[in-house]
Amino acid sequence: MIDNIREARLNFELLKEIGQEGKNSEVFLSHDKQLDGNIAVKRIQKSKFKEPAHFFEEAKKLYDSNHPNIVHVKYSCQDDNYIYIAMPFYANGSLNNVIDSRFLSTREIVKYSLDFLSGLHHIHTKKLLHFDIKPNNILLSNSMGGLLSDFGLAKYIDSYGTAEPDNLYLAQAPPERYLTDRFTVHSDIYQAGVTIYRLCNGNKEFYSQRNAFYNEDGTYNFSRFQKAVLSGRFPDRTIFLPHIPGKLRTIVRKAMKPNPSERYDSVIEMMNDLATIDEKLDWMHSIGHDFYEWTIEFDSKFETIRIQSNGDTFDVEGRKNIKLSGRITRIKDWTKNNLEKQNALDFVKEILDIY
Repeated sequence: MIDNIREARLNFELLKEIGQEGKNSEVFLSHDKQLDGNIAVKRIQKSKFKEPAHFFEEAKKLYDSNHPNIVHVKYSCQDDNYIYIAMPFYANGSLNNVIDSRFLSTREIVKYSLDFLSGLHHIHTKKLLHFDIKPNNILLSNSMGGLLSDFGLAKYIDSYGTAEPDNLYLAQAPPERYLTDRFTVHSDIYQAGVTIYRLCNGNKEFYSQRNAFYNEDGTYNFSRFQKAVLSGRFPDRTIFLPHIPGKLRTIVRKAMKPNPSERYDSVIEMMNDLATIDEKLDWMHSIGHDFYEWTIEFDSKFETIRIQSNGDTFDVEGRKNIKLSGRITRIKDWTKNNLEKQNALDFVKEILDIY
């Protein structure tokens, strides 16, 4: 009789920590001795599990959710104190790294959103809710594709289409967190909406809004924060950068509706709407010490709109730069002086709306 059960030894060296996956786990760049290649290894403390039967639940969910837009699990193993999940190492990091360093064009926002939403739709067909969708958990492949990762909070839905998470990231938790213990696909859609909101406006704006709920003594006003989430005032749906088109704003606002029944009913519906966006695709936004700027490149030239601080007011100026000759000309219709900041931003939006 053949004994089919084997216990084998895996050897990998933890080289350096590359990310925190939460209170109970860390992610390391590691070297697989057998394959002689680098991998990413998530290390989870066994002491954080209630039952040994749950040790490999996250790895099983990842393995069962094989999809081009979901991080692939290579293998999972254990020692006396930890569970290890081995995954490919993606040197490009996460979307969070990107929006920490620069703003995205609309084309990039739509592309990355469709990528991770494709992975999210797939796990929904597997009867899974993710519960932790955020820019940190969207990794970038070697070809810059968006990959949904971290299934540590994922749960299978019951016969009523609901599941109860063990925990939620407070800043992106849906309003129903304060009303019920049972969640549906609408909760993942809300988190997807907040994630795309952050792609639209950058992390600095998002964290500035979140940090506004700190009291003067440094404590966090959870009551005020909760009311803002329940009423749809956090994140602030009125704030979008001027180059974000109206269709994209509408999609994000719908996904973040406080009432789950008013959100998209499925990820596919959301993806279909995103796929129709065809305006303001390639404007790039950047900021400096005392200016805001939007630039587009085409037909061997750059066109730029700059908001320049002028003491208590702001000036808006448009310029055309011919790349071959280096000649710069002023665009008169894109120029106004001595505006309040919001009026300057509104003027830029007007320019981009009719561009």
